[in-house]
Amino acid sequence: MIGWAGRGLVSALLCAAVVVGTGGTASAAFTDAETGSTTVGTATVAGVTNQKGTTNGCPATGSTVSLTWTASTTARVTSYRLVDNGTTRATITGRTSTSGSYTAPKTGGSHSVVIVAVTDYGWTASVTVGSFTC
Repeated sequence: MIGWAGRGLVSALLCAAVVVGTGGTASAAFTDAETGSTTVGTATVAGVTNQKGTTNGCPATGSTVSLTWTASTTARVTSYRLVDNGTTRATITGRTSTSGSYTAPKTGGSHSVVIVAVTDYGWTASVTVGSFTC
């Protein structure tokens, strides 16, 4: 039988064993590699300039809207959309195109005309030509 002194010694040794534990080595390895590079750039699309429009009045069949402009200076523009009240009425292909026309429906209301430069990567620039009432 162990007396109080012996119990104290055993308890102290057990605590020391628990706190110190049985030694072991720990290790971890991590690797990371980059296999390519990423370039993030910014770009803008230049809209047309010097835009002008004319109509042939308001005949019952709808107005012919004729537009002229100076082409966008953005190299990757591929076409221009002629938009009337939010609806594309014609698409003119070619970056250097400078004119186009479409027939606006006779609606008895106002028509807002916009030329949209479109790039081959999907970005656009919109410029308002003006509006007319028919």
